[in-house]
Amino acid sequence: MLEPKIAALAALSEYEEMRLRGRLELAIGMTAAHYDQNPDLRGFIARGSLEPPPRGDIIAERLLRPLFEAARPLIQQGIDAKLIAITDPAVVFVILNSALSQPDRMASALAMLSPDQPNETVSARIGEALTQLLLRPRDAGEREP
Repeated sequence: MLEPKIAALAALSEYEEMRLRGRLELAIGMTAAHYDQNPDLRGFIARGSLEPPPRGDIIAERLLRPLFEAARPLIQQGIDAKLIAITDPAVVFVILNSALSQPDRMASALAMLSPDQPNETVSARIGEALTQLLLRPRDAGEREP
């Protein structure tokens, strides 16, 4: 189930027909959409990796590590190009997946705090907010890889 997503994520780091910022934005959007399409996975990997051995080790090695290894080259490209200010790819990965895998928990708070926004767009809104938080703003005349 995850193999095609992992392959698509890994391929983004080598897809030079799209600018780096666009590839990073696409990866964030793909991750948000994946959690929307697979609500049973929300928080599963993070919770599962905390399980005692051997279950926690199996989840970490079969799910968490392959996802991270697929995402790491693209995240590192963003760091190297100074598009991402955080210098540890693991921290970026954990922040993204922790926030994007919990839209169901954020929906009730957002509904109360911003009732004019539809709950159906929570994942997209969180993805856009993370994009704005993690990627440095574009400067006028910016030349990006």
